[in-house]
Amino acid sequence: MKKFILCVIIFILAFARLSAADFFKEAKRNLNAALKSGNVEQVRKSADQVAVANDKNAFKFLKTRLRAVNKINDGVYWALLNAIGRFNNSEVLDEIAEFILKNKKSSLGQDALFIMKSKHSNKVLNLLKTVLGDGTDELRILALEHLGVIQTKESVKTIINFLATVDLEKKPLVIEKASEILYSLTGKNMGSDTESWMKWWSENKDRSDDIVAKPATARGNTGTVVDYLDYSRSVSYVDLKKIPPDKIIVVTGDCPRCSENKKTKVSHDFDRIQKVLAEMQIPHTTVPKNDFNRNSYKLDDKIMILFNCNFFKRHCACPTCETGSKSAERTFQCVGCEEHDHYENILSNEAIKKIQDYVSRGGYIFTEDWVIEEVLERAFRGIIRHSKYHPASNVTILPSRGGSTHPYLKGVFERPASQVNNKSGAGATQAVKLALKVGEGKWKIDEDSPDIVVQNPKLVEVLMVAPELVDKKTAGANGVVAVTFSYDQGRRMVSTGRGKKVNSGGRVLHVLSHFGKQDVNDDELALQNLLLNFLIEAGRSGGPTKNKK
Repeated sequence: MKKFILCVIIFILAFARLSAADFFKEAKRNLNAALKSGNVEQVRKSADQVAVANDKNAFKFLKTRLRAVNKINDGVYWALLNAIGRFNNSEVLDEIAEFILKNKKSSLGQDALFIMKSKHSNKVLNLLKTVLGDGTDELRILALEHLGVIQTKESVKTIINFLATVDLEKKPLVIEKASEILYSLTGKNMGSDTESWMKWWSENKDRSDDIVAKPATARGNTGTVVDYLDYSRSVSYVDLKKIPPDKIIVVTGDCPRCSENKKTKVSHDFDRIQKVLAEMQIPHTTVPKNDFNRNSYKLDDKIMILFNCNFFKRHCACPTCETGSKSAERTFQCVGCEEHDHYENILSNEAIKKIQDYVSRGGYIFTEDWVIEEVLERAFRGIIRHSKYHPASNVTILPSRGGSTHPYLKGVFERPASQVNNKSGAGATQAVKLALKVGEGKWKIDEDSPDIVVQNPKLVEVLMVAPELVDKKTAGANGVVAVTFSYDQGRRMVSTGRGKKVNSGGRVLHVLSHFGKQDVNDDELALQNLLLNFLIEAGRSGGPTKNKK
């Protein structure tokens, strides 16, 4: 009887192994077929099936497919990386760490480390330790932020041990980030004083209670991204709220001719960025375009300028005209009268020069949608432009390759599932840990939104893309959704912390589509994150320098 039972067990185990092997072979065949067809959804499903094996062979197979990185589209690229992010086998995680370091100076290594942020357990600690030891500064900062999300005693120990190995003078940004994360985890503020941290750890490591501070509570019920900020951005957000309202301005598309003729305020805005800022509780002032056009309106003390997407093209301002059928580019034919009062509510050439000078001296501007035509193509020629208008659509948004580590994308692809009750106080809420969801976010594009064509890739950093928008016929139209660039009239090139050469002036951030248009709140939070990160950096910059003569 015992022999019979043993035989049955052996048979079951052998059958299970055979079934697992067959499943893996089938998953590999399916993935190869999906890659050949270019079907992103099938690639995602098949790659996830391969990752189920959770062993070295599965990782090796996915890794070889990623080596053809230039031959696959961005959707396929991130589908394969997402599958790699599913491994939790310690031996495989060691190989992933080796893979990251082998590609540490390329977008592939950066994005592979970014995708591991989907793991919030101690299983990924050895991987992060390896990156801290031999990674680039950019990868080290990402690893430190990941340790801050894990929020365990072991993550505290890892950072303190790392501090003891770093030259404080040669790695100021890395040290600053390590100190910041330690403060957020422990509530102790000892800066970069390694000896004090080591002493504190020695005295507290054996405590039975958890030495890690409780996660920061949500900052309120605003319904915006500020309800889910980590410690670092919470501090920066508080500083941002202290800026006087007149330092951050939103330029609106109020039409003076239409308002005068119709005896009431007429706005041609397609968006209301001021409403978003108000919900995020960020001080600001709205400035009608007509006031902004005046030579007397100065920008010297402005920290940031945001432009609402608006209708600036030639239209009829006659008070008796009525809207007829649509012709093109959001333009409506006027009916109801024979004499038309045609008017173009556009920023003047003098205002464009003012904007160009402002950014050149260190100012920050945020633009969206049609503002690429009204402002960017006129003020910053040869950097980005548009070539056509998109039809209305819903597209998948992804980080650009290597863009996942950009400071402006912090939190953009991390979505809070919900808020949970915080037992520490009646009625209080606490934001749950953010979940990394690359490839699940959608972007709603309005009809007639201008595409984004990168003319000068040496100056422009592409932040986000949508594979559905790629236009193979137009050079530079690679499905771009968000870009940033630095501008200085003198073209003085400087090196940044991202290892790239950029101009030493201010910065421009441009996005496709608008606020308040996304179908899902998580997708709206993605755009809010992008804006908030830009605002935080602008606040730290302090605004433009005085005029250069």
